Amino acid sequence: MRSSIMKRALAVCVVAAVAGMTFGCSSGKQNDTTTPKETISLEDTKQELQFFYNAGDSVDSTEEASEAGGEDSAPETNAETPAEPATEIITEVATEYVAVTDADGQDVTEAGGAVQTEVVTEVVATEIVTVPATEGNADTPTEAPAPEHTPSYDTCKAYWLDMSQMGDFVFDGEFLVLEFEINENVPDGSYPVTIATTDIGNWDLETPVPECINGEVTVGNAQAGEQMKPTTGEFALTVNNAAGKPGDTVKVPIDISNNPGFCGFIIDIQYDAAALTIVDSYGGADFDKAVNVVK
Repeated sequence: MRSSIMKRALAVCVVAAVAGMTFGCSSGKQNDTTTPKETISLEDTKQELQFFYNAGDSVDSTEEASEAGGEDSAPETNAETPAEPATEIITEVATEYVAVTDADGQDVTEAGGAVQTEVVTEVVATEIVTVPATEGNADTPTEAPAPEHTPSYDTCKAYWLDMSQMGDFVFDGEFLVLEFEINENVPDGSYPVTIATTDIGNWDLETPVPECINGEVTVGNAQAGEQMKPTTGEFALTVNNAAGKPGDTVKVPIDISNNPGFCGFIIDIQYDAAALTIVDSYGGADFDKAVNVVK
């Protein structure tokens, strides 16, 4: 039994391994004729839920923009240079009806005796007028340009391992919770919170892969997106939407559904650190209940 637990612990540690973290997995030499001498305590196969973020290794999208267009790609404008005044040509035209005459100067008449006429158009005056540059209508307020926003994506890593029950933890509902503060001066809009990668291991040394439903944080008066739902009816993780204004703290729960059971995981959650700052993170109510986490 101890040898079996040892093998499972080693295997799940590989599934949920992270550089610089120790899950209490020991190892040693063994051969085909002797029983392994290694021993392992069930308490050594537990790693409490931990989150790591704000590591300073975020990806700034301005780097890509700089490489694509260079520093001088944006045209420079001189706000002090006034607009050139325009000119307009105004032409006055006179139109009249005159009698049609023959070679002898006599009026030409129609069959009924009426004098035949024709339309004569004549330009009587031409004037070039200078039109001043448009200053705008004082009655119509000018819309201020929308503030620019450059995303800078960062990752929150969640780690957990517990093999002490010699089996899997099976539960549905609220799994993980992230709390974000919406940064000041963030423009109205929707900012995605996405599950970037999952590495989940169960007692049978399998790695179930969930359907990942991403969410967003809507800021200000922007139109909130529809809350997406799992589509396959199978194992899924769903990031719930949230909404607020700059300076607010909002909760973004991550739900789990149709959970086949697991005893360890590493989950990477990506967000726009230029818009959102993580202020807290913890296991959801249903996760806590299932694994008996004491806060």
